[in-house]
Amino acid sequence: MAQKQGESSQFTGVVQDKTFAPGSKSERVSAHLVLDNGEALRLRRRGAVSYGDTELEGLLGKSITATGTVRNGVLFLEDWREN
Repeated sequence: MAQKQGESSQFTGVVQDKTFAPGSKSERVSAHLVLDNGEALRLRRRGAVSYGDTELEGLLGKSITATGTVRNGVLFLEDWREN
């Protein structure tokens, strides 16, 4: 990615369920934004629960443009719109 860690940027992709931390005690399925280049960013809304966010689950299968900050592979969402 071209942006710096912690810098707000826009990303476009499809929201999909993917396995997070496979093989670990933290393993779970969570919403990810899969970008055109195949990179997947785990999604998390600012101030929301980190697991079981029903608003993010409602985006599954949809193409969105999201604005947020990336830290350690997690896209902390500030805003998004469906494409």
